[in-house]
Amino acid sequence: QVAAGAAERAAQLQAQVEQVTRELQTNASTSRPALAARRDQLVAQLELATAQRDVLRQYAGFVAAAQTGGSVGLAQKIAELERSVPELAGEEQAGAADAGGTAGTVAAAASASAAATVAAAAQQPAAQAQSAGILSLLREMLGLSGRVSELEDLAGEAQRLAGSNEQLRAPVRGAIIDAVRRAESIGAATQPTDDPAALDAQRLELAALTARFKQLSAAGVPLGEQGVLLDATRRNLLSWRGTLTRQYTRILRDLAVRLAFVGAVVVALVVGSELWRRATYRYVTDARRRRQLMVIRRVAVAVAVVVIIVASVVSEFGSLATFAGLITAGIAVALQTVILSGVAYFFFIGRFGVRVGDRVTISNITGEVIEVGLFRLYMMELSGKSPDLHPTGRIVVFSNAVLFQPSAFYKQLPGANYAWRELTFTLAPDTDYRVAEQRLMGAVTSVFGEYRDSLESQQAKVSRSLHVAMEAPQPQGRLRFVEAGLEFVVRYPVELRRAAEIDDQVTRRLLDAVNQEPTLRLVPSGTPKIQPAA
Repeated sequence: QVAAGAAERAAQLQAQVEQVTRELQTNASTSRPALAARRDQLVAQLELATAQRDVLRQYAGFVAAAQTGGSVGLAQKIAELERSVPELAGEEQAGAADAGGTAGTVAAAASASAAATVAAAAQQPAAQAQSAGILSLLREMLGLSGRVSELEDLAGEAQRLAGSNEQLRAPVRGAIIDAVRRAESIGAATQPTDDPAALDAQRLELAALTARFKQLSAAGVPLGEQGVLLDATRRNLLSWRGTLTRQYTRILRDLAVRLAFVGAVVVALVVGSELWRRATYRYVTDARRRRQLMVIRRVAVAVAVVVIIVASVVSEFGSLATFAGLITAGIAVALQTVILSGVAYFFFIGRFGVRVGDRVTISNITGEVIEVGLFRLYMMELSGKSPDLHPTGRIVVFSNAVLFQPSAFYKQLPGANYAWRELTFTLAPDTDYRVAEQRLMGAVTSVFGEYRDSLESQQAKVSRSLHVAMEAPQPQGRLRFVEAGLEFVVRYPVELRRAAEIDDQVTRRLLDAVNQEPTLRLVPSGTPKIQPAA
């Protein structure tokens, strides 16, 4: 409104100057000095009004552009104002210009920093709960918190600069208002007169006011524009801070939802693990199978927890897969034996695996298994001549990876706890083989009858486990010709835990049978010998 009034006043004065100029051209020479003085006085008023109009138009346009977000950047505007200030003359204006330039420089720095902050916030979009991991959300929250704090500091700096700018602007603004009011009072108090001296005095005073107005406005207008820009900067900074605060709140909510989801899944896994444990101890009666299920339970729960935590923490699965591939390759080379041991464990606990109490032979070492660990196999060493094997008091520890080594690994059939023995007799050629067979097989069969039921039960269990029809073990006799006479071979099963005792009983019964039958004669060079069946 003020700018429009100044423009209307300048137009009126321009019309009056034109009218006086026409009168000066048509009037007689006697009135020309008064008209010329009048025209000069109007021209002086017109110059002052034009200066006021231009300044007000510039200031009004700048304010409108600042309010509507003009295309000219804040830092560029302040730089233009700073360059315009040193043109002022006079110590007072120069001092105001220096102070204004300092405030403009600091404001430009604050604007540049704020612009960089908001640009960074714009380039880094809000993390989405569907794709971002917990680490990404935390990193985003920390970044937003730092930017919000920076914007608050910049807004406070802008407010302090605005206060300093207002202190610099107040005296200049007061001087400008005094000059404008003085000019208005001169225009209002001016009466039509034909006195060239009075008109010339008014013209000189108006010219002095115009010069002073231009000098003051050269410092006051930039300071005013700088105040507008600082106020707009502060409002923008506060607006940006509000935007980032809302973004921070949204990410915090997403993080809380993600943590709650992960916690719920982990709790569900723990509850499921406990139910698994209770069901195993309630419905599985086999101690070996129960131990296997407990190991599988621990491995499954641990793997599930690790996968859930990694999936919730990491968002870049492509990079994670590449990194995991490289790490896995290194681990596979460095821990090859450990990995093979872990894999072999699942073979050991399988259907045809190794159980506690089984007698096994590994690398020519025979012993009874006392524990099957996740990576190692423990067995009690047995020593002596077969069949008289006895514990040595030492524990032999093998890596489970021995299962994949070229050396043989011997173990009993699942559920079977017996071995075969072989006894060879060399009979004289004139011996009745029927009597010899009857006597010798009778002696072995009499001993075998004491544990026949146990071996038949084991054989039935093995048949059911392997789904293969197998005959029950029983003593067998075979005859064949040799150079020394007639060879009779007896094969019979023995329980492993009673092998020495059974061999002793068989030996005694056979000696009794040979002594009781005179026609049963053995070749002197063919001494009987009990040995493991081939």
